Amino acid sequence: MTTVETAPSPQALLGELALCLAAVNGQPGLVEQPWREVQEKIAAQTFNLVVAGQFKRGKSSVINALLGGELLPVGVVPLTSVVTILSAGDATRVEVVFEDGHAETVAAERLGEYVTEKDNPRNAKAVREVHIYHPSPWLHGGVRLIDTPGIGSVYRHNTDVAYGFVPKADAVLLVLSVDQPLSQAEHDFLKEIAGYAARVFVLLNKTDLLSSDERQESLQFTVGVLAELLDGTVRLFPVSAREALLGATSGAAERFQHSGFPEFTHALEKFLMEEKGTALAGSVARNLARLVAQARFNVELECESLATPLGELRRKLERFEDKKQEALRARQDYVVLVESEGRRLLRETVEPDLEAFQQQLARQVGDKLERHLPEQRGLSTRRLHETLEQLVVEEIKVGYEDWHATEDDKIAHAFDALCRRFTNGINATVDELLRFAADLFAVPFNPVPAESLWRSKSGFYYKFWTEPPSIEILVSSAVLSLPRFLGERLVCRRIERRVAELIEIHAGRLRYDYSRRLERGAREFQALIVEKIDAAIVGIEAAVRKGLDVGRDTEREAKARREQLFAAQRTLDEVGSRVARVLAAVSGASGLAKSGGVGSDPARPGS
Repeated sequence: MTTVETAPSPQALLGELALCLAAVNGQPGLVEQPWREVQEKIAAQTFNLVVAGQFKRGKSSVINALLGGELLPVGVVPLTSVVTILSAGDATRVEVVFEDGHAETVAAERLGEYVTEKDNPRNAKAVREVHIYHPSPWLHGGVRLIDTPGIGSVYRHNTDVAYGFVPKADAVLLVLSVDQPLSQAEHDFLKEIAGYAARVFVLLNKTDLLSSDERQESLQFTVGVLAELLDGTVRLFPVSAREALLGATSGAAERFQHSGFPEFTHALEKFLMEEKGTALAGSVARNLARLVAQARFNVELECESLATPLGELRRKLERFEDKKQEALRARQDYVVLVESEGRRLLRETVEPDLEAFQQQLARQVGDKLERHLPEQRGLSTRRLHETLEQLVVEEIKVGYEDWHATEDDKIAHAFDALCRRFTNGINATVDELLRFAADLFAVPFNPVPAESLWRSKSGFYYKFWTEPPSIEILVSSAVLSLPRFLGERLVCRRIERRVAELIEIHAGRLRYDYSRRLERGAREFQALIVEKIDAAIVGIEAAVRKGLDVGRDTEREAKARREQLFAAQRTLDEVGSRVARVLAAVSGASGLAKSGGVGSDPARPGS
């Protein structure tokens, strides 16, 4: 009788990974922080289902349709860079977490005040993220629905936040639109997420906007693009989130059925029930494999240093010291260059842009006053002053807010770009240092590519100040007491001075704020440079100098340390093999699950 060997369950795989993690705990060469991150991932067993897509594709509508109610706000303008995380809860509760760390519980109907560009322009309220706890079956079993900002909107920081969540995605719902072809931004995002998420569901939304023939044409075109881009590993679901939500909230089962949502929800439910755990196990296994490989390199380096005669070890340390000093000089060069480039960005971009805008704004306000003044001829001196003052303040306020929104995006992009220029050099410096140490002690070295790009932290705080100095109040009071025919000309002169004064005051404040922001960004990136290069130096020196210290001890102590390292090697090798088997099991399960991809039998468009 032939027995069929069944694949291990996801819980069995996660249990095996937990045992592997425990086995490497405390081993020589282990880096503690990544170990804790993997431990927390296993303990929480949260599964991140990230919803992403370009602006106006209907991401929030898809989530609302999935949950069966209008929970998330939808609109015609981009949302802010705030991420909304939905988790299981006994009742709907909204918690807003701010950049300073404090959190507030708000009513669900006030959610839009924190996550929409209309009510929270450019995240002026400094919201880090929003957590919604909601009693939906889709959120059971540790599933978290994560609504990310739209990629490819006019606000570059929205795209950055969406990309920032890619490495955290266990699976992705990518929302496209049936009435628009796949954009370059969506094309690039698909290629990025394919390397991280265990499963990508692609929804072709808004099928209700096109005729049956048009829908079919759009479907076939998108299927062809996806099949070429991702080798047929993504399923495509034509849906109308709007129709699905209307059907769900009105109880019109036929409307929901024709929305195309049943095919999608059936596939998603099947994935969450049968494959979610496997995808989670794969994510944990990949992180654990990297952790074990790094520890193995550190142990091998120390073993070689122990086996090296003291005289030769000292000579190798001297050679490494030369290389270390070279890396430290490179580190200092990068630190100085980042600071210099930040100042150059302020001098050559911000200041010319600001000066040009001041001149433009002065002309704009002057023209507005000239057009507005004839309409106010009959007003009293006091009323004329109040009207013109209000007009000037509002015009300058709106002008600066619009300018700074555009300039802030421009400067953030430019600063991130210069930091990314340096990132390649920094990574090369670290790799060269590790490679030198590996060659010095004949230890295999495989450079690990950086997992994420540098992103400067958001932090532009600007408030329009309108209160005039006290001396101006006295002058204004004197003018306002004059008869209208005498006071009108003086009021106009006063307003002209007021325009120049306000424009200059706020230009100075913006110039200072940009200067401080660039300085802060430079310091943060400089700290990253120092930390990254120093960590490589410290790790290498710790392993090599251990051999020097043990070499001075008794032979008995040296032998004990070597035995400890050999035991660690055996443990790490054994754990590495076990993790590799988990990855193989995950890969086999994923291969079977993905065998019916886009190119094979795409879902039919909703009618």
